[in-house]
Amino acid sequence: MIHDFPENDLRRTWQEQTVFEAPIDIDKITQQARRFQRRIRWRNRLEYAAAVIGAVVYFVYIWVFESPWIRAGSLLFVFGGLSIIYQLHKRGSSRTVPTGANCAEFHRSELQRQRDALLSIMRWYVGPLIPGAVVFNIGIAAVHPWGPWLVLSLAAAGWVALGLMVYMLNQRGARKLQREIDELQELLQGR
Repeated sequence: MIHDFPENDLRRTWQEQTVFEAPIDIDKITQQARRFQRRIRWRNRLEYAAAVIGAVVYFVYIWVFESPWIRAGSLLFVFGGLSIIYQLHKRGSSRTVPTGANCAEFHRSELQRQRDALLSIMRWYVGPLIPGAVVFNIGIAAVHPWGPWLVLSLAAAGWVALGLMVYMLNQRGARKLQREIDELQELLQGR
């Protein structure tokens, strides 16, 4: 038997129905936050290790090469690496995940902090290496048999390509973090 409800009754019934919102799964968000912080710790350890290796290599260059330009450029690379380590620790260190209801807000703010660090990578990661690269490559060009302009041109092209690659990879990472932020924000607003 088909019931013939007037259209207004159907609309009113539909509008007055009780909507049950799914509770936020705090345990799931806590797991995501802890996994994210572990990834950050590993990323930072790799960056710190690369900086130490770079510092050792450029300290050796200071003693091996006789050119004052190469020595000065090597020293600038070491200082640039130390600046990167400091900034990485300041902007992108991992943090302890709190438990309970504060975890979701903490995770959102951490995603934002890491996104902002990636978006500003040219200023605090690539930028400190530029003085060392310029001075070092001038020193290499001055002693290289191919001629200074060819060496400087090749070095500049290599550094620009490397800088663009770092920039693009970090922009992609920032977009991914923004998607995670948006998903978490929707979840938090829907509670």
